[in-house]
Amino acid sequence: MEPLTREASRSTPRVDFDGKGVLVIEGESYPEDAAGFYGPVLEWLRRYVSEPAERTTVDLKLSYLNTSSAKCMMTLLALLEQIPDGPRRVRIIWRYEAENEMAYECGRELTEGLRLGVTMAREGEPR
Repeated sequence: MEPLTREASRSTPRVDFDGKGVLVIEGESYPEDAAGFYGPVLEWLRRYVSEPAERTTVDLKLSYLNTSSAKCMMTLLALLEQIPDGPRRVRIIWRYEAENEMAYECGRELTEGLRLGVTMAREGEPR
């Protein structure tokens, strides 16, 4: 599958999906049109889920998300749950800086109840 890369802007995160099982999203996410920004990302992920790699690692480091971005992130996580045998095949790492309690809480809330492997990792811990 072709990779998907989007550079970060002031209000959007960097997105780097290599098409081989590593998905990275990092930065701040508060675009005026979250659906417009995340639409192509979610479409790419829909195609990926239909033919996923043997193992998928999703590395998220989002220091801030507005409400509409959080909704898009919930959709992204729900798509990942569609991967067969997801708990064994999908690993989500939610990275946060120790002093950013809001990012930690956001990650906990968004990943709560997922049937996937989720790791909450303080910044600086190995990937």
